Amino acid sequence: MTDAKADIYRRSFNSTYDELETVLREALAVIAKWSPRSNLFTAELILRESLVNALKHGNGGDPHKHVELVLRVENHILHAQISDEGAGFNWQNLLKKNFPPSEQEHGRGLLLLREYGCNPCWNERGNCLSLKVPLEADPASKGS
Repeated sequence: MTDAKADIYRRSFNSTYDELETVLREALAVIAKWSPRSNLFTAELILRESLVNALKHGNGGDPHKHVELVLRVENHILHAQISDEGAGFNWQNLLKKNFPPSEQEHGRGLLLLREYGCNPCWNERGNCLSLKVPLEADPASKGS
């Protein structure tokens, strides 16, 4: 069932943490239904990090601006697109930076995206992020 190319989830929401949590819960439920053996920990970590960045940095926390999340599953890969209404940023410079120390609380988003093999890619403006999140089976679900 994970070979479809159609969107499985699409939602635009105001830049508030309450709405972000609602959207994240809905999206994870759809992912679990679409791909029951998914590693939801990885999907939640990557989506949360990306959505928070769009809300906080992209839209500057302005509750009147929107974030849009679009999800699609193809060949056991979750394709996610996260857009915000911000001015964008120079993502080419971001890719050249060194990663912050692991004990630092902020600024590790790109490290996480790379570490989990998500192949982050931004549009020219820098306000739309595309990701690929592997939906490998949860270790706990193997053999069941």
